[in-house]
Amino acid sequence: MGLADTYLISGDYQEADDIYNKLINDEPNTGLKASLLYRLSQASSKRGDHRLANEYILKLKRDFPLSPELKLTSGIPHIEASKIEAPKNDAGVYSVQVGFFSNTVNADNLRDKLRALGFSAYVEEAGGGYRVRVGRFKAQDEAIEMERELSRKGFPTKVCP
Repeated sequence: MGLADTYLISGDYQEADDIYNKLINDEPNTGLKASLLYRLSQASSKRGDHRLANEYILKLKRDFPLSPELKLTSGIPHIEASKIEAPKNDAGVYSVQVGFFSNTVNADNLRDKLRALGFSAYVEEAGGGYRVRVGRFKAQDEAIEMERELSRKGFPTKVCP
């Protein structure tokens, strides 16, 4: 499980998923199952697959209602399975948000750092703060691929319509 945790922390969510699932499949009665389900929900959420993250959380609630891991799920964005809808994006433009700051100096610094690494970063004013985003993609798949690349480089990410 330690190796999978390392992949999770470093942003290689698919590798982490593969190892966590292998542990569950190889040892279905393991005492680590609640921890594995929690970590699978984390990895899925980080990838932007909130449906799958929600499924893992629901399994955790059903199978381990008193587990400490269940208390930790409050920080994982999830929605009720019955309320899942396809995201609507009339403009057809997606981007990857890598930061939100209350002052423009910090936002500009992150934008400049991303540009120095070759990313098409920009700052948007929104909600009393400044969003730092990368790219404008017509297809959500393209944005997800960029999100993975940024995550591998250690940036917190979120695909946004």
